[in-house]
Amino acid sequence: MIKISFCIVNLNAKEVLKECLISINNSMSGEEYEIIITDNNSADGSQKMINSLDRNIHIIQNKNNEGYTSAINKSILKSKGKYIVVLNPDTILKDKSIVILIESLKKNKYIGIVGPKVINEDGTFQKSCRRGLAEPKAVFSYFLGLSSKFSKNKNFTGYHLNHLDENVPNEVF
Repeated sequence: MIKISFCIVNLNAKEVLKECLISINNSMSGEEYEIIITDNNSADGSQKMINSLDRNIHIIQNKNNEGYTSAINKSILKSKGKYIVVLNPDTILKDKSIVILIESLKKNKYIGIVGPKVINEDGTFQKSCRRGLAEPKAVFSYFLGLSSKFSKNKNFTGYHLNHLDENVPNEVF
């Protein structure tokens, strides 16, 4: 039985997609998995690159760019894994990260969905992946620079929730 299904939508992302696929293998440490890529009619040679890899990758080839939601739903519907991992093609997984994640999920049956800590290439936290509600006060504080000036004050940091930064661990799991 397939344990993990990686679902990816691709549109002209051949170069970063290749690195993503390599990182999937490194994140697994021998677990059985499948990769399902829905390609939104790429014109950059993505499909040829995918076919050249020595992996069991299922490709769903759209005749048009159907957008992200339709494409990811196709990948998920084709998946057979107990766990589904949705990735963007520019994602680079850390070594053994998915194995560690699955072990954590097994220990806590109340977890049904998880989101990653997204980091930049230099290892810093990517604040754009964490947002509060786009209430007028939060938006104005962000665009007027008040959230930077008062970065620990939750009255001004509602847009990116900067006041939570001290609670974001630097390690993976």
